[in-house]
Amino acid sequence: MVVATINTLRSNAPVRLSSATASAARSAGVAALPSPA
Repeated sequence: MVVATINTLRSNAPVRLSSATASAARSAGVAALPSPA
């Protein structure tokens, strides 16, 4: 299960990483930096 997830993340790295980073940044900084999106 973990290996399959890692392989999926690797194969989708360009899309997944930017999406996950944006989501994490939005979630973590939503109070400090409200986003119009």
